[in-house]
Amino acid sequence: MMNKSNEDDNYSRKWMEIDRALFPDKELMKNLSAPEFKALTLLVNSLINAKKCTVNEGVISVNYNEKVSIHLHIMETISRNLRAVDFNIVPFWTPHLQVTAKCRIDPNRPPLDVCIRPGDEQLPLLDSAFAFVMMAESDFIRMPETLTSAINDLTLSEEALERKLALGRIDGVILQERRRSRRLRDIIREQQELVEQRALLFDFECHQSRIDNLTWRQLLEEHHLDLTPTSLLQEMISEYRSKLIGEV
Repeated sequence: MMNKSNEDDNYSRKWMEIDRALFPDKELMKNLSAPEFKALTLLVNSLINAKKCTVNEGVISVNYNEKVSIHLHIMETISRNLRAVDFNIVPFWTPHLQVTAKCRIDPNRPPLDVCIRPGDEQLPLLDSAFAFVMMAESDFIRMPETLTSAINDLTLSEEALERKLALGRIDGVILQERRRSRRLRDIIREQQELVEQRALLFDFECHQSRIDNLTWRQLLEEHHLDLTPTSLLQEMISEYRSKLIGEV
């Protein structure tokens, strides 16, 4: 029976093995924030007790089934996020886990990239990595849609997948064309409205000049004869006459 000292030694050895496997580049590890280090503790503990996940060279791997394996690239995930901070592109950067899905029965088939966004972008990315391990250990319960899509794509033949991607590109072009047409209609409508507004203003200014040259009697007669405006221009003219007469 293993005594407590041996258990502690075994745990410490496993911890160091997992730690080195997760971050073979210790320089990168030095750049982790305090919250990331705290999340790293959870991640290492989960991997020590993992039954399905393995880790090597900064990549956590798990077999989804006999055809597909899933790989979380810890080193790449963290280094990309740090570069976003270093180059001050955080406002344009969405933190995410860098994951790939691979075909186990055809090693020559290119892997599919998968972007998994964290549920809470305020939390450290290593918290999301810990959640990924928990998901994998629980047979991928509540799997992200992007990962589900990649797994389904890998079950297709390369020819079928290429047809699907081609159709997706065509749909993308059609969608872009619809958006472009809609935007063009909006621009034409905005330009037409601007032209109409300018024409209305020009007509109103012409009537202002005419009204300003009326005698007081002519102004009163015109105003009382035109009591029911039927257009915006007539309403503006009527309001202008009212102001001159003192009704407003």
